[in-house]
Amino acid sequence: MPWWSLARGENLLATEDGMRESMQSWREVLLQIKSRGMNGPELAIGDGAMGFWAALEEVYPETCQQRCWMHKTMNVPNCLPKSPQKKAKDSLHNIWRAETKAEAEKAFDLVAKMYEPKYPKATICLQKDREEMMAFYDSRRSTGRVFGPETHRICFRDHPSPHQDVKRVSLA
Repeated sequence: MPWWSLARGENLLATEDGMRESMQSWREVLLQIKSRGMNGPELAIGDGAMGFWAALEEVYPETCQQRCWMHKTMNVPNCLPKSPQKKAKDSLHNIWRAETKAEAEKAFDLVAKMYEPKYPKATICLQKDREEMMAFYDSRRSTGRVFGPETHRICFRDHPSPHQDVKRVSLA
């Protein structure tokens, strides 16, 4: 049975046991912290855990959803043969390291064009959730109240970033 711990900065907001990554388990955690006065975060960052996103939509419908670039940076190269994986990973880093959404979109399109002819599976993986992958750039001026799951972790970001440079609270 997984344990989820939610924290903002050094403040622990909730620790709950849950049943997998179900919507009900996430709903309980989110409702608990909402009942203690946490307003909706501007941006939530996480992987494709559908239970989290469904619960977030219900409890904090105004929160923008950002898919995790760390996961995308692992998944896209996995669709490639071994030899081009490092170059692809470096190219993906250029997307989320971009200073503006326009620069990120340009880098995104370049990666797609580079790999589409020979590796369509990698391009499909990259393009999945494109809008959610770029959500960070629409909320760059956020208040810093950002959270989201990553496979077995919850991340709170004092300075939002679309990648893995985050303060982490590990889950048991």
